[in-house]
Amino acid sequence: MAFSFSSFTFTDDELVEILEGLLMRAVVEDELREEEGLEAVSRHPLIEKIGMIAKMKGIAVEGVEMKVEDEIWRQAWYAITDEFAWRRAREETIAELGDRAQGMQEERIEHLAHQRYDRRFNEYVAEIERLYGIRGTPKKRT
Repeated sequence: MAFSFSSFTFTDDELVEILEGLLMRAVVEDELREEEGLEAVSRHPLIEKIGMIAKMKGIAVEGVEMKVEDEIWRQAWYAITDEFAWRRAREETIAELGDRAQGMQEERIEHLAHQRYDRRFNEYVAEIERLYGIRGTPKKRT
């Protein structure tokens, strides 16, 4: 089998960015495989090769891996808290409106729910922390 080769030149920062992207993909794929009851796959050879080059350049690959895992956790936490807060705000808005919600335009309900979401976001996050014992670092949306 014949191989075709390509050559690229990257700065150290670009090398780290490529490594982060590959690691992020690998972490997500591993998590999805685990959720589906599948066994983890071995690390992709390209990650190993770039990691080896990065180590030779003095880049702390383990630190890059930890950073990627932290970023994925933060993104997941933001997605969970945002969705939970939005659902709670909408539910509370509809409950508060009662029968008036039936004849109201959906855009108006969404607007009122969004106002409640903005006002009570931190309370909703505290509720998640109480219910599930999860601590994160969500920021109030502005």
